[in-house]
Amino acid sequence: MSKNLQEKIINLTPTNVLAVPQTHTIDEVYALFKKLRLSAALQALEDNFNLDSFVAMAFIDKLFTLLNAECVKREENGFKRKVKSADLQSNANAITVISRLEQYKISRDLADHLLDGGWVPLHERILIHGPCGTGKTDLAEAILSNLIKKGYNVRAFAFSLLMLELCSLHDSKVIEASVYIEKLKAYSKFDVILLDEFCQGTYIEGMSTVVKEFIDVCNRNKCEIIVTSQKTPAEWLGFLGSDDMAEAAIDRLLSQPRIIELDGDSFRSHKPLTELPENKGDSKKKVGGKRGK
Repeated sequence: MSKNLQEKIINLTPTNVLAVPQTHTIDEVYALFKKLRLSAALQALEDNFNLDSFVAMAFIDKLFTLLNAECVKREENGFKRKVKSADLQSNANAITVISRLEQYKISRDLADHLLDGGWVPLHERILIHGPCGTGKTDLAEAILSNLIKKGYNVRAFAFSLLMLELCSLHDSKVIEASVYIEKLKAYSKFDVILLDEFCQGTYIEGMSTVVKEFIDVCNRNKCEIIVTSQKTPAEWLGFLGSDDMAEAAIDRLLSQPRIIELDGDSFRSHKPLTELPENKGDSKKKVGGKRGK
């Protein structure tokens, strides 16, 4: 422990009380901070000690400043863990949405309604439709990110990967049906989920049944759904097979919908493939942009 930090901790001691013999060393105090993992509090001490405003504070206010810094840091770390657990892939947040109101062609009132979660208790279905690259996933994940801050338990799913897993369990000849049912329950335990790129990928036999059953379980568990898709609801029906199960699934998904149409320019950094120059040089060169937003 540096002598400078020792002096700083000593200076936290009140000066307007009767002096008594010191019974603990500064190293013992530092060891307790370390044992309690109060690294942010110690960092706050380093950052603020030379500020006149901090020096002038009463002891209890100095203590509050240090502990508050620790609480803020822990809340930030907790939020990051929840974002990772929710499998959010973009860094989009409320600021992202507000900065794109013109491109998204949505009002500030609607943006606030989506970000604040006012639609959740109303059981609205948020359906975000638009071409590739127009920010569908960014908008959806920004909503989820803000809902995490408000205490909601959320999860994002890539539709094609979710269906691959659930359909394989549904049609398995070696795995008990209860495994499939438990997986449906586990994936619908959240307050809000995102089905990203709905009806994209390859159709799997029995998918319409799985989609219907998954939506039914979500409805029973009061798990609200956000959908992003490049396809229209009419195209969903064609993708899922146009059978009774497909119609029932889409009918349930379109219950109380709030449809958001995105048709602006792509947010991706690369040019369309038709505008890229031919690569006549090094065969190892790569073309393309960042992961889709």
